Amino acid sequence: MPSGVTVRQAGPEDEVAGVRPRWVALPETTEEVAAIMTAAAEHDLAVVPVGGGSKLHWGSPPERCDVLLDTCCLNQVLEHAEGDLVVRAQAGVTMEALARTLAARGQELALDVPVEGATVGGTLATALPGPRSFRYGGARDLLIGITVVLADGTVAHSGGKVVKNVAGYDLGKLFTGSYGTLGVIAEATFRLHPLASERRWIQAHLPVRHADESTTPARGRAPSRDTPHRARGAGHPNGRPPSPPSWPPPRPSPPPSRSTAGATTRPASWPSWWRGRPPSPAPRPSPP
Repeated sequence: MPSGVTVRQAGPEDEVAGVRPRWVALPETTEEVAAIMTAAAEHDLAVVPVGGGSKLHWGSPPERCDVLLDTCCLNQVLEHAEGDLVVRAQAGVTMEALARTLAARGQELALDVPVEGATVGGTLATALPGPRSFRYGGARDLLIGITVVLADGTVAHSGGKVVKNVAGYDLGKLFTGSYGTLGVIAEATFRLHPLASERRWIQAHLPVRHADESTTPARGRAPSRDTPHRARGAGHPNGRPPSPPSWPPPRPSPPPSRSTAGATTRPASWPSWWRGRPPSPAPRPSPP
């Protein structure tokens, strides 16, 4: 492991879906994450990033885990542009701590986080949705910038601190929901919304209609002719429903052909594929 990075031996509590790692690395900056990934690539070590550990059982279990990269020390809110409604935070910041920081300024990150202890990086990696996504969008819609570290230690930046930013590839949407398989999310920039002065949750109980109470006719049985909304002639002025149109509809007759010099109208003996075009006139005999 690179010097300057906190590394400890893994214990039974560090297992990921039954796979026990050899070491646990605790980086504090993006540069230290890049150094860990570079050293792991040189020694062919498998790295599994982890945030709050609340959703480690989601997705497929890792085939092997040599280094568990814990982002708990990446816990700083790096920038909060209150006037621009933008915040930039490290991946290890918990969603509860971020919400408290933003609420002090009357703002919020409009994401539902039903899992306690979830971090910014874990929320993006799992793309956890919620009811408010119908109004504000999900994590991929509120993310406007991201910093990731690839498997070889390359640090990649995408987006920025402006909501309308179209510079570069949109890596944020690619890494959202990737479950840590494409790289390690180190930092994220979100657009914010003003915090509502009041909030109410409305709960409604809808009646459940059982199968024996349903008014829908049984499958395979036609509705009765005596049903009120199916009564014959109901709603027609003369008490009789109109006749259904014939199918296929009659084919319109072609317009009559005009007689011109050297052309004749269609005789009855011509084939049916003739569409009103007269045959080519016979060639004129050459003068003697």
